[in-house]
Formats: sequence, structure tokens, C-alpha cells
Amino acid sequence: MDGGDPVVGHGTEWGSGARRAATATRVGAALVVAAVVPTLMVLAPEPVPADTGAPGTVELLSVNGGGSDGGSWDYGNQVATSGDGRSVAFTTRRSLDPADAAEYQHGDVYVRDRATGRTVLISRGRFPYYGTGTPPPPPTAPVDTDSDAESYDPTISADGRYVAFASEARNIAQSPYFDNYGPKVIVCDRDPDGDGVLDETLPDGAMDYDYVIVGERRGEWESYTRSQAPSLSADGSVLSWVEAYAPESYQPVVRSVRLPHGEGGRLVTPDLEDITTHGPAWGWNQGEGVSRGPGPVTTDAGVAYLTPVPCGDPALRACGDADLRLDAEGGPVDIPVAAPAGSWYEVHDLTASRDGRVLAFALMVWSEGSGQQEQVLVHDRDPDRDGVPWPAEGEPLGTSTASRDPRGQDADGFHPSLSGDGRYLAFLTRAPGMHDGGDVPDPGDYYDPTPSPYAQAVVRDLVEDAAREAAGLPRLPAELVSRSRVVTCPGQSAGGLCGGDSAATSVSVDGDGSLVAFQSNAGDLVAGDTNGLPDTFAMQFRPGLSAAPPDFGTATEGGTVTRTIVVGHQGFGPVRFTGITFTGADAGGFAVFPADGCAGKVLHRGDTCPISVRYTAARAGARSATAVLAFDGGTTPVPLAVRVEAVAPPTPRAGTLALSPDVLTFPGPRLALSPTPDLVVEVVNSGGSPVAVTGVAPVTGVGLFPGDYRVVADSCTGQVVQPGARCRVTVAQQLRGAGSRPGALLLTSDAPDGPRVIGLAGSGVVARLVVDPAVSRADRVVRVLGAGFPAGADVRVELPAAGGAVTARTDAAGAFSAPVVVLNHFGVGTVQVTASVAGTDVTATAPLLLVQGSFQPPGFTSRG
Repeated sequence: MDGGDPVVGHGTEWGSGARRAATATRVGAALVVAAVVPTLMVLAPEPVPADTGAPGTVELLSVNGGGSDGGSWDYGNQVATSGDGRSVAFTTRRSLDPADAAEYQHGDVYVRDRATGRTVLISRGRFPYYGTGTPPPPPTAPVDTDSDAESYDPTISADGRYVAFASEARNIAQSPYFDNYGPKVIVCDRDPDGDGVLDETLPDGAMDYDYVIVGERRGEWESYTRSQAPSLSADGSVLSWVEAYAPESYQPVVRSVRLPHGEGGRLVTPDLEDITTHGPAWGWNQGEGVSRGPGPVTTDAGVAYLTPVPCGDPALRACGDADLRLDAEGGPVDIPVAAPAGSWYEVHDLTASRDGRVLAFALMVWSEGSGQQEQVLVHDRDPDRDGVPWPAEGEPLGTSTASRDPRGQDADGFHPSLSGDGRYLAFLTRAPGMHDGGDVPDPGDYYDPTPSPYAQAVVRDLVEDAAREAAGLPRLPAELVSRSRVVTCPGQSAGGLCGGDSAATSVSVDGDGSLVAFQSNAGDLVAGDTNGLPDTFAMQFRPGLSAAPPDFGTATEGGTVTRTIVVGHQGFGPVRFTGITFTGADAGGFAVFPADGCAGKVLHRGDTCPISVRYTAARAGARSATAVLAFDGGTTPVPLAVRVEAVAPPTPRAGTLALSPDVLTFPGPRLALSPTPDLVVEVVNSGGSPVAVTGVAPVTGVGLFPGDYRVVADSCTGQVVQPGARCRVTVAQQLRGAGSRPGALLLTSDAPDGPRVIGLAGSGVVARLVVDPAVSRADRVVRVLGAGFPAGADVRVELPAAGGAVTARTDAAGAFSAPVVVLNHFGVGTVQVTASVAGTDVTATAPLLLVQGSFQPPGFTSRG
């Protein structure tokens, strides 16, 4: 999986101007018409307002170990980002490592470690090549050298430890069967000792890397296999690829395998018997000319890939049409690829979220009179976010065109890449007016003389797009990724944001959308890029937090004042709130109370979260402090000020709401799902003017459990509370877990002093589990005893790897007793028995030690 969270299937390589040639597929007349990109437009000549863009930094990645830019001559569409954004893999012909001596002779795979500033050669030669069938000499310590042939198609795990790639080199991984008939897939382990340190050096100076060949065939004809386009899962445990010359059918197929790991996660070569064959790979041919279709993508839900529709399809679709297939645990999920009737199409660059919920690809369409058009399509298998994906009965499939301009019109888009969480989508576009920067005109060439902007890398927030569309708000321009250092673009006012002065060729997003790696021919993206060659870059977005100072007004000496800081997002991309502190002479009087609705939250553009702050007035006078909002990458100060008077002030003229009590504390601890008495909070207008209450809503955040509480009566929302009057909010509790289970409600109104936070407190009984006996051998029955579970509930009791699962029913006290059979295929050792209740967080574990029985004659069979 590229980016470990983000997943990208490799497609045809692109050159300058991002143009390609490939095989077309005719679309039958029975297909549903999908949205199509309009013909490219000529740039508008009138100047447009300048836009400085969201905060972010472009950095050059294809540099040598010392950080010098010697030029990289990077391949297009050959970049992959780890999920944590630390490591970026790319392919280049330039030597950026002392072991890579054959500069420009062939492509190699490199990784740039952004944390250490180090660029390392991954496709490094380790052993001599002895030819097919020639036994190698006894293994010796590897000595780093240059590989002897092309390596490409990099994919990287989320933590950057594992890098897989296709290679025609014969001296990277030692094998007597590795011949010169075609590429093989190789996996590199950058941390074979598992100590968490990448790219360590052995005493002899060689890199401490392990390599394994995956899917190697060992027969006379099987040696002709061509394995390409690998895709790693985020955790590096599963690898999929295209075998472009499969021996059993001579048709390209998609295969996958779970990679075995030894101690410390060290790679072990998988057995051929463990390889899973999926379906035919759409768009690939068997010959040396290699018409490459999109590669597969490995998600947590299964392997996604494009596969041809079989002839005789009952839906009357044409032979060779494409289905987007996800081979999930419950069976294959097929999404038909639709295009206008009577046209030809290709599918490129399949990408998916880590969980397989969101899938995207580029659709290129040809039709008579319209020429070539390309757009980026997105399929969301769970658009309502209820956790039940399409095609479950009644579940929708969200389908949209992501490459649309701010007017909502379909526009040019290609080479998509999704973030691991499926929220952010990066792609390339040549369409004018697509992003928040100025377009840079491409004069065209012999093959395409029509002027259009250079292809630029952009990124969109798909969740924001859907929310704005549902609210009837206009579509925002995409964020420009391939940003020039030039601040005056052609046709734009000075001081703005400009695209690069040549074409971008590929993109890859990390796990959460904060980093976008890309390759570009532009020479004006960073200072000192004078090599005149394509390079690999990364755009690191640097969003922040914003908050208006709350008005604490006046407090009485010895009293308290509570206000809410509404924290907002600033910039573009995800930003994680990490905490709030108070500084200044009077900081001791301020504290978070009753709840912090921002704790642990990740905010995106347009998001807000509340923090309730109470000031306890110790003495009269003007008091002030600063609330410091911390986030990944910085802090935001929020000034706080309050006037403390020695005597009670007169009734304020403005309306203000007070809560009684501030926190509703439910009796406990109680069994999960058990009923509790409803509690009531009174809301009083203690000010001098009417206040309109606009809503009461649960607050989400780390450490809060909104699902445990429910508003069952509300006489406040929609009401105007007069001075001295009151209304009520009644809350019911149904715990879904154990231990402390706090919650909070946000009461919003038009009061000048802002919203109020109602604290909620409750605790649940901790479930317990006992196995009797605690020591057993296989083929025996043990009894599992549980207590502290919900009353009258079904408890699922599981013995992973050593038994099945049984369901037990608890009594009125939350206890149960269930027999479990210990199967004989586990072996010996300690296993954990688990018990859980669906729809709750209630779970418990207990150890069971499995031992081997004694061996007795005459047959020396095991006896318990």
C-alpha cells in the first residue's frame, strides 16, 4: 500500500506534459452514462485576484546523502509515501548513493528519510549473478554494490520499514532461479533486527537490509513470468501484484500473499502454496511491449483491482469492460465502470483508503468528435458512515467526480492518490481555474498543440466537499501542491500563489493527508534546483488553530465565571489538538471545567470544538492570563481577562445562562446497559436580557463517551428564556463500557458570553473472566466463568487459534458460565480467552495455558 495508509496501483509512466499511450476499450451501448471531462479550455486572459494559499512547505527529496541536488532524472508515476509521512520511496536513474555507480544506465529505487535527512538506495546489489540452473557458491556476507538492471514500482509500508518493488536485476536477492526473462517482485526490510531503527550499517559498511523474492516460479516455462506493480498493506503483512505472464493461463492475473515474519518482524520468503490467485488483471497484455493497466491495491478489507467483464455478461456489457473488484473477506465486491455509450475508455491509477471504504481511479474516455478526456472518479462504500459498507442491503454507494472545478463542472484530472483515512484526494490536473493558485500556460508541442496549463498537483478534502455540497455552498478550489517560489503568475496580481513552471507527473499522499509527495519537471519549486531534470518533492501542509478570546466579563470576589473557548481550524489539512495550558500572573485561577471537547481531536478545515474554562475569583481587581492551545507543530495563545469586584455587581444588562448543576453525576458503578434514573439540569437566565437557546448536542472527543448519554427531554432548544426564567434538559444514561465514562453536552444560544458545557459523569462495573481449569491440553473442554457483564445479554466467548466461539447468556446479575472446546491444532503455550458483548465496549480476557500430554507406549500417543 503506497503510503501505508494511502494505496496506489501503478499505471503507465508519464513524461513531460503528462501524456500517455495505452490500449482502448470500446464501451457497449447498454452502459449507464457517467460524467465526462469537457474539452480543455484556453486560459482566460483577464487577471484574477492573488491567493497566498494555505501554510505549507515544499521540500526537495531526490537529493544525495549530503542533501545536495545533483539532479535526479526521476521516473514519472514512481513515488510512494509511508503512512507516517516520514519515508518517501521513488525511482530515479541518477546516482544518489555511493553504492549506485552506474548513473543513468538504469532506474533504481531510493527512499528519502525526512526525519534523518538521509537518502538510501533500496535496490542495491548484494550478490553476484550465476545464471539460471547454476548452483550459487556458499553464502557469504553481502557487499553493497550497484544492481545490474532496472528496478521500479516502489510501494512502502505505513512505518516505512518494508519497501517492495519490481526488479529485473539479478544480484539483489540471491537465487539460482532468478533469470533475465522478466521482472520479479522483491521486498526489502530496512530494519531486520526489529529494534525500530531504520537503515542501520553493518560492521563491514554494508546496509543492514534483508531481501526476499515473492512469487518466484521454478519451472522451464514458469521462468517467463513477469511480476510487476506490487502493493503492500499498511502494516507490511500482505503483498499483492500483477503477474503479467501467468503460466497456467498465459493471461495477466492479480496475486497476493501474506508475508511470513520471523523474530522481530524479520521477513521470511513465502511458500508458493500460500499465494492466492485473484482474477484477471484488466488492461495488461502478455508481451514484451507491456501495455500496463492499473496495478492492484492492498487494503485492510482485501485486495482491490480492475478485472475484465467475462463474455456473456447478463447485464449485456461488452467483453473486456472493466469491473472494479474488491476481494473482501465476505466475498468479491464488484463495481461496474461506466462511460458514455459508443466511446472507448481506459482506467488508470487505482487508489484506495487503508480500510478499503473509499476507492478512486482515473477514467480516460475517447469518443468521436470529443477527443481524449480524463477525470477522477471516487466510490465511497459507506457514505453515511454507519459502519455497514455497500453492497449490504439498503446501503448506498456514493459515487462522485472529484476532478471538478469551483463551478462544479467536470474537469481534467488524472493520477489520483487517496490518504490512508480516505479523506484527502490528490491528483494531477491541466484544467484552468482548478486550484487556489495561478495557472502557468504550457505552449504545447507537436502532438498536442492546444495551449493549456501545465499539469499541477492538487489535493481536495472529500469530506469538506460533500458537506458543502449538502449545505448548498459553492465548491472551493483545490489546494495547490506543486507550488512555485514565484509570486507573480501570468495573468494574476502580484503577491499570489503560482503553479510550477513545468508539468507535475505523479502524487502520493500519506496516511492522514498532511503530506503530499509528488514528482515534477518544474525548476522553480525550491531554491537551487538548477539541474533541469525531473525531481521528487514533498508538500508538508502546516495548519494551525484559531480561537477568539471569550468574554469573561465581571466576577464577584469569591465567585466563579465559566466561559467556552471555541477552537477552530486554520489553513488546510489535519491538525491534532494536544492540550491546553494557562500561563501568566493569574493563570492559577483558570481551569478547564467541566469538560474539554477538543482533547485528542483532529480538526480539518471548517471544524470547531469547545473547551469550557472556569475562573475562580480570589481577590478583587483586573485579572488576566493566556490560554495556550497546543497542536502538532505549534501553539496558539488566547488572551483571557476578567474584572473581579469586591461586591456583587448589579444584574448585568446582557442575558447570560447559568447551569444547575454544572455536572450531572449518575449513580454507579453499574452494569453496562442497565437502566438508571434520568437526571435534570436547570438552565437559568441570570442576566438582564432574553436569551434564545438554539440547541443541545453531545460533545465528542478523546475520553468522552457520547453514546452512553441521551437527551430525553429538552424544554430549552428553540425557546427564548426571559431574565430570571429557567428551562430544563433531561438526560438518560445507558453505559456501554466499564470504568469512568464521562460525557458532555454543548448548550448553544445567542447569549453574548457564548455556549455552555454540561458535564456528565458515570461509571460502569469492570467485567471479569476466569477459565477453569486454567491449564489444559488440546481436545479438552474448559469452562469459562464471567461476571460484571450486562444483564440478560449475549456474550461472545472466543479462544483464538485454539478453539471456536460460543455465545453465552448472562443472568440478572451479569454472570455466565460457558463450556469451550480446546482444539488440537494450536500446540502449546498461553492463549487468551476473550469475552465481549456486541454493541458495547465491555470485554474481558483470561489466560489459558495449553500443555502437551505425556507420551505413553505402545504407540507413544499423547495422554492427558
